[in-house]
Amino acid sequence: MKRKLITALLRFLTRAIIRKYEPKIIAITGSVGKTSTKEAVYLVLSQYFPARKSEKNLNTEVGLPLAFFGGVEAKNNLWLWLKNLWLGLKLLIFNNKNYPHFIVVEMGADSPGDIKKLVKIAKPKLAIITAIGSVPVHVENYPKGKDQLISEKTEIIKCLSDADFAALNFDDPDVWELKNRTKAKIISFGFNPGADIRITDFEVKTKIAGDGFKIPDGIFFRIEHRGSVVPIWLKQSLGKPAAYAIAAAFAAGIAFDLNIIELGKAVGNYQQEKGRMRLISGIKNSMILDDSYNAAPEAMNRAIETFQNLSAKRKIAVLGDMLEIGQYALEVHREVGKKIAKFCEHLFFVGQRMKIAYEAALASEFDKNKIFWFEKSTQAAEKLKEVIQSGDLVLVKGSQGMRMELVIEEIMAEPEKAKELLVRQDKPWK
Repeated sequence: MKRKLITALLRFLTRAIIRKYEPKIIAITGSVGKTSTKEAVYLVLSQYFPARKSEKNLNTEVGLPLAFFGGVEAKNNLWLWLKNLWLGLKLLIFNNKNYPHFIVVEMGADSPGDIKKLVKIAKPKLAIITAIGSVPVHVENYPKGKDQLISEKTEIIKCLSDADFAALNFDDPDVWELKNRTKAKIISFGFNPGADIRITDFEVKTKIAGDGFKIPDGIFFRIEHRGSVVPIWLKQSLGKPAAYAIAAAFAAGIAFDLNIIELGKAVGNYQQEKGRMRLISGIKNSMILDDSYNAAPEAMNRAIETFQNLSAKRKIAVLGDMLEIGQYALEVHREVGKKIAKFCEHLFFVGQRMKIAYEAALASEFDKNKIFWFEKSTQAAEKLKEVIQSGDLVLVKGSQGMRMELVIEEIMAEPEKAKELLVRQDKPWK
């Protein structure tokens, strides 16, 4: 009862605040890349306009309103919820001359009806759909499967008028098909020819480490739009997901009449969030590719593709279960085992579902002395410390529930920086 009351109050206050201040709302959904895209879009717009973003991944009907209040995550803390409600009420009672012109939010589709509820609270001016992939995360919560989940995500663009904009991933067939389900002006982004915002010349930059071997040093690519070309070099990012996020940010900037050259300057300081394709120094002069935040099948495939194309003396993968994919679990975990076994020197699998990947890798004739399976991430970390050598590059990835960040905490060169560098899934750092 308490939660229902708070939710109703949040909904009422958010609608009233939007009516009063009329901020331009940018809403982002997709199975992967929502937070990275939100950060990139906010980075661009905040350099030109008063702007605000939703914090972390607060993308539900309880978390979304906090972006409009300037509130904080409260969870089960009644005092913090009362404080958040008071912040919303103050915005209605008094006039805040500094209220943001733009508010950038994520909209999650954990279960049927979620996005439909959210767009009724906060109708966007621009909606961005990042990617869906062959097996979307949370699909096990949709009784009718992937098509029902896609239909739910479509709600974010169905609500748009012909004066609004929809930015769609041109490379994802399921996303691009949605162009016919909205009245909005379409802006496409992606690598494939024909995208309005096209990513070209993508490459991973490298540098020479202390003992002479190459290590990754960011990514370079170009953004092309209507004959204009802007070079982008992101020293703090790796993988194509970062390029997609930047391309979506360009789409947002173009929708609101920003110059493409200025957009190129604006994204120069972009870096991905904790736990999303970030390089961290490891023990014994190794490097860790930290992608521990979450693991939908599409995100896992992108991580493996990125990892395969990076330079390293040896490659070690530490992979945890992909959760909430229901009937697809057997198939996608088996495919992961086959793919990762093609190019790694050592493999570590964590969780009951990753046992399928472990068995698939063994069936691919991977050296049985260099492959390991553990039930918990902390168990994997202990063995991993014995295996790591100088020059190794270690990919760590898995769903939130697998606590893969605990592996990184054990093998990072500076564990005292864990709070600063790593995502923590269940409780504060000590």
